[in-house]
Amino acid sequence: MFEQIRASNELLHQALTGINARQHAINHNLANADTPGYQAIEVNFEEQMQARRRAIKSQSDVHFETDGVYTDPQHMSLNLPEDQAYTLAEKPGVMRNDNNGVDLEQEVAKMAQAQVAYQAVSQMIGGRFSQLKYVISEGGR
Repeated sequence: MFEQIRASNELLHQALTGINARQHAINHNLANADTPGYQAIEVNFEEQMQARRRAIKSQSDVHFETDGVYTDPQHMSLNLPEDQAYTLAEKPGVMRNDNNGVDLEQEVAKMAQAQVAYQAVSQMIGGRFSQLKYVISEGGR
């Protein structure tokens, strides 16, 4: 029971770390939108999180609430490797005359997605801790 709570909380924490890194990369791209020769960067962490989730499941008897609920291969997964929460890579993109690869519209849309994802994961963590607080305070009655 406690191992499942710990593993789930670890994955949610790592999801926040990955989303936060994505937001920093987007901010960096936006700040360099007028820098000649700058190539936009992106943060990918979903595949690493899925691999970490599978590793945790195979090493223990942990059952995640999200098991079996993915109905589309493009749905976000929630697992990370032990040593790295995300990968950072230059992305090929729009080339302007000054060889800048930042597409402002794409970056703003990605920032909005990242903000929504961060808020959703934060609320999930808050809800989990509210449940634990309730169990601790009301469980002995």
